Amino acid sequence: TRRHTAAPDRGLRAAPMVAAGGRAVGQAVVADRPGTLIVSAPDWARSGWRGGEVYVRITTANGATARVDTTRLGNGAWVASLPVDGASVRRIAVLDDRGWVVCEARLPA
Repeated sequence: TRRHTAAPDRGLRAAPMVAAGGRAVGQAVVADRPGTLIVSAPDWARSGWRGGEVYVRITTANGATARVDTTRLGNGAWVASLPVDGASVRRIAVLDDRGWVVCEARLPA
């Protein structure tokens, strides 16, 4: 007899990644449990980015921020396991090495 187990709750939320001036450069997707982040922003480098390293920072519903260890998949694509439940994430930002926001997404509650 085969036993079936319940699949993890993967409530997904998505929002456009937007650069300065409101230009959409891609998409961010967050899965609630386990907390997972996928960013696909193929046009991010044309958003005013001046070169150098970039990193991803999340902001949660209570205002806490965390730098996220990501795996870069290619030009403008990152994936990460989140240090929090994905349901609490409200903002995802790609920042340059000076701390300037290159692009960001704001997720609904």
